[in-house]
Amino acid sequence: KYFAAMGHVVWIVLVSFIIAVTVGVLIMCLDGTISVEWNTESQNSRENHREEVNKNSILSVHPGSYRSCKDEAVNVSGMYNIRGEDESSSFVAYCEQEKFNGGWMVIQHRFVGTLDFDRHWKDYRNGFGAVNGEHWLGLEQVYQFTKQQDCELLVELKDFDGTYKYARYDLFRIGSETEQYKLKTLGEHSGTAGDSLIYNKGMKFSTSDRDNDEKYNGNCAVECDAGWWFNDCGLTYLNGLYRNVDGPDQNNIAWYDYNNDWRALSYSRMLIRPLD
Repeated sequence: KYFAAMGHVVWIVLVSFIIAVTVGVLIMCLDGTISVEWNTESQNSRENHREEVNKNSILSVHPGSYRSCKDEAVNVSGMYNIRGEDESSSFVAYCEQEKFNGGWMVIQHRFVGTLDFDRHWKDYRNGFGAVNGEHWLGLEQVYQFTKQQDCELLVELKDFDGTYKYARYDLFRIGSETEQYKLKTLGEHSGTAGDSLIYNKGMKFSTSDRDNDEKYNGNCAVECDAGWWFNDCGLTYLNGLYRNVDGPDQNNIAWYDYNNDWRALSYSRMLIRPLD
């Protein structure tokens, strides 16, 4: 009887062990299945997101190509292909279709300070940044565009208090690279920001590695940490350092006639538009 009872107990323990192991294996398998399924779903989600981002990047440039932003028929602000004289000189630009009756092409934009504007000549020539964000379109693109047609210039500015002002010039044209992208034509001024750019009229473009300014001793691009059409350095340099520090020696984004002082600006945007 004793051995029979012990055999019964051993049998119960053995069966319990087998059940426990089986359940454990099932749980591990189930957990593995769930884990694989979750990982697969997570991976699919990431891939779908990546696909969506790529899709949006492709679709972010509107279809077609245009001679200027004024020719864009639907009048929706965004990125467009702008035709040059030939295929090789075509480029993508941001078209502003709401401000001042639209048709404007953005050639410079700053608003958060994430993009470094202390660049060499080739960067200013070719352009840098993202055209739907902070950027410099490129001197060569601006030259090619303004040599084909008479253009006007709009400069939009804000200080760190959020006050908005603007300056408009009824003519704007720059020279070729051979001419050092000289600010050849600057027309009559109008607007609320004052005329600080007049002192740069006729000036060649300067960068830290190409000194074309009128300063007797020194390079304004080095002193101001920016490329610009410097005179003897002048009263404006919209490509200066992005920071909220006032003063003539702070090298910040400046437009002196904004308020007849050297207050730092938090926002600048330069736009051009054909007159015809």
